[in-house]
Amino acid sequence: MSKQLLIIEPAHELKFVGPFCTAVSSFMRLTNPTEHVILFKIKTTAPKKYCVRPNCGILEPKDTIEITIVLQPFIFEAAEKNKHKFMVQSMIMPEGDVQIDSVWKDCNPQNLMDSKLRCVFELPEEKEMTLSEMAELGGANKREATDSDTHHLFIDFKAALDPVARGELWKIMHENGFPDRCFDMDIVGRTFEEVPRRNAELKLEAEKVGCGEDKVSVGRRNRVP
Repeated sequence: MSKQLLIIEPAHELKFVGPFCTAVSSFMRLTNPTEHVILFKIKTTAPKKYCVRPNCGILEPKDTIEITIVLQPFIFEAAEKNKHKFMVQSMIMPEGDVQIDSVWKDCNPQNLMDSKLRCVFELPEEKEMTLSEMAELGGANKREATDSDTHHLFIDFKAALDPVARGELWKIMHENGFPDRCFDMDIVGRTFEEVPRRNAELKLEAEKVGCGEDKVSVGRRNRVP
């Protein structure tokens, strides 16, 4: 048996990374660094489990080809790990007009070049969350909760100042003798922090126009039942 002339990448192992419930691919690259035309063929110890494209061919001098090896879905068992193997078989193409199938069938075993690769199955490890990632996740949850609280606060504030509440406020102010110009319904829709300030402004405005407590009391006494 002759020494392998092809450059095979990877040289010794084909790695397949799971999970293996779906098809998993690995790749092999063959390069012909010589001045000869080289025939190649790829074999495996588990032909029913793999799809190899192309599984044979011709490499011209200085040419390169990529081989796709697809591992079919299967139930992974530790006992089967690293048992599968591939073999790259090659030979220099004879001169003249030849049939490729006949060349492989009739070739002298001493002219064949073999290289073997074993299959390695790897299951992805569960990723452990770092402290920084945990902190970032916690911050995201906190922001989400804050946004939700703000939303509910807006809904509660809006409900407290709906048209029915404004109408009640208007009615009570009229019943207590406040002139129309002494109150401003524009206060509705402002934040709760502005309400005390606006109430103080209304009281000052009432005093300026002579709508103090005495007149408010008179307004109550003179109110039409």
